[in-house]
Amino acid sequence: MLHDNLGNGMEQDILHVILEVEREIRQQLAEAQQQADQRLAEARSRSDEEVAREEARLQQALPEAVAAAIEGEARQSAAAVSAAAQAYADRLSRLDEDALREVLLRELTAILPGDRP
Repeated sequence: MLHDNLGNGMEQDILHVILEVEREIRQQLAEAQQQADQRLAEARSRSDEEVAREEARLQQALPEAVAAAIEGEARQSAAAVSAAAQAYADRLSRLDEDALREVLLRELTAILPGDRP
């Protein structure tokens, strides 16, 4: 009987130690989870701030980029029109006087209002 009481007390002590260790582990896990949640919240905040800064930068740069693109397209279009006009002028300069007069009359009748010859 004495042996049973000693064994039972020892088992109680071991069980008590196990429960205490489990409680400490749970507490450490809860603290670790809280720290991880805090770090995650801080990282999200920094990320949101960075996204907002980049968005503001892009919004500020957009008008300039659009203007540059439009200017580039306008320059290309003007260059194409100029090249076409130069090519047309070159062809006209090679025409003899009668052919040039015929082209000139055709062009003038197309742009002048009124009776056409």
